[in-house]
Amino acid sequence: VWHGAAAFAQPSGRDMMTSLGRELWVIGDELLRASSRVSRTDYGPALSQCALSLRNAADYMLGEGEDDWEATQGELESAAASCEYWLPEENFQGLVDLFGYTEPAPEVEWPRASYSLQQLRKLVAKATGTWLAGVGPDEFE
Repeated sequence: VWHGAAAFAQPSGRDMMTSLGRELWVIGDELLRASSRVSRTDYGPALSQCALSLRNAADYMLGEGEDDWEATQGELESAAASCEYWLPEENFQGLVDLFGYTEPAPEVEWPRASYSLQQLRKLVAKATGTWLAGVGPDEFE
């Protein structure tokens, strides 16, 4: 019997980590696709490194192997450092901060992590067009 309101359960830390990890993997994959198209430019290798670090961090978040939160944080910091010019480091901070506690992914950090993902998604979508706009056919892989 429907009584007009649905009860929503708060997601668990593992559920939130899975959700964030999936989104991060998609962002990393999109960046990797773009970087492969501009691999012969000056910024292709940096974008590739950033993309691989994002996907590695996502794999850790998704539970591919052990929950190695220190490695997750390291991959996120590596991604931020490798493409700082296109994706400013402050856009990664909400994600990096998830792993700066004794127990990873405290609920208090979820909104900042979600915001970081939104910003990264927007920046990658916007920048992809810019990266590919000036690339001639001889620069494609």
